Amino acid sequence: MGVHSRKTGGLDPCDGSVAAVVSDKGFFLINGDGKVLPGRAELSAVRAAWSRDGKRLLGVHRTESDSWSDIESVMSEAQRKYVVEKSKIAKPRMMAYTGDWKEFEILPEKNIPGGLLVAIVLYLRDNDAEGLPEKLGDKWKELSEVKPTIWHLQILDRDGDTLKSGRVLVRSLDEIIFPTASPDDKYVAYNSDSWGESGMGRSLFVVSADGGAVRVPAVNVAAGFDWSPDGQRLAYVRSSLIHNGIDEYLQLGSLATIRIRGDDGALLKEWETLEDRAGLLFNPFTIKWAQRRALLFGSRWK
Repeated sequence: MGVHSRKTGGLDPCDGSVAAVVSDKGFFLINGDGKVLPGRAELSAVRAAWSRDGKRLLGVHRTESDSWSDIESVMSEAQRKYVVEKSKIAKPRMMAYTGDWKEFEILPEKNIPGGLLVAIVLYLRDNDAEGLPEKLGDKWKELSEVKPTIWHLQILDRDGDTLKSGRVLVRSLDEIIFPTASPDDKYVAYNSDSWGESGMGRSLFVVSADGGAVRVPAVNVAAGFDWSPDGQRLAYVRSSLIHNGIDEYLQLGSLATIRIRGDDGALLKEWETLEDRAGLLFNPFTIKWAQRRALLFGSRWK
């Protein structure tokens, strides 16, 4: 079956009677005796987390695409314009390059998010390929077979022993990491890469559990964060360095908190000024916001 324990959603937080499991067969539930329960959500599952009330899973799954028109629908208008702009830089670099294509950097910037790289390649392939097949040769054949991944953050409703596919909250070209419900289950925060209108690098995102626009409270962050007990703030680690990928390099940063919701529970129109709580070295990072207003954190050292 290909069950991976590192990708489980853990026990139901309400009564611990079932656990959510993520496998190459989809999302499904098992009881305390290890029995697989019916009602599997047959998706290309990657990770999951429970809502706080145990009635829903926050499931991350992926699908493959094969054209610019497919991935264009995933991007915001600002991101589409950003891809076109960067493609105008990338193509001349490709046409002028004479070295080993394994060493080629499509843009002069470092640590380009994977979603942006894929979008540039598909845009050039499907909209501005003149001269590239002759220039790249076998490398062009490789690029012509690229099938980018589209990542989905989707609600999976629990109906007894059954999981049912519900609302898709987010579709993205960049991997969705650590989806975590707010204490009242009204919002979901997660880590992913950002580019275009939000700057570039690992970022912290938030979206309503009822759907709607995705917003970005913080950019240049380490993977890992936590909600405050009242659900108004997020604690995370920020850095002045741009980076991406799940595994972080050892670097300087600070433990920060930011208020993103008002007393009425709605997202603020403008985020309140972040507060730096402690300077630190991290690689990677774990944060827990305790009930008594204490922030607990730990880091793995190399």
